[in-house]
Amino acid sequence: MRDVNHSIVRPPETADPIADAHEIMRWAHDTYGDGLCLTASFGDATLVHLANVVVPGIEITLLDTGYLFAETEWFADDLRNRLINIFRRDDKGRRAVFGGYEKMQTDPHFKDYLLFHEYYDGDTGRGLGASHQTGWSALVANMIAELHE
Repeated sequence: MRDVNHSIVRPPETADPIADAHEIMRWAHDTYGDGLCLTASFGDATLVHLANVVVPGIEITLLDTGYLFAETEWFADDLRNRLINIFRRDDKGRRAVFGGYEKMQTDPHFKDYLLFHEYYDGDTGRGLGASHQTGWSALVANMIAELHE
């Protein structure tokens, strides 16, 4: 575990009082660099998203606020598993992400190459939209790696 400076980040007195959240997050990263760590609870999903947009890969520490933390962890684990399952083969060897696209399901030249899409069908898991420049959904690969650490 790394040494953490528990000081609170405060913009200087001369900071623009009308700065938007993106500017403040950029300022914090410019000021503290890779030492910046965001603490958040489950209710801070918007803040976590903002931080990842402005500072991709920022370290985020979940806080146990004493309110529903076990449920929060369960929800996060369940969501992670459902996302990962989109890419896993089922008992018939098929992947939900490929839907009814037989070439991707069965062709030995394609079936082991996963595509990360813009979004996914909520009922079937089939990949929809673009399958290029969609790094956010490739985070599933990180989730899989974390399970095996």
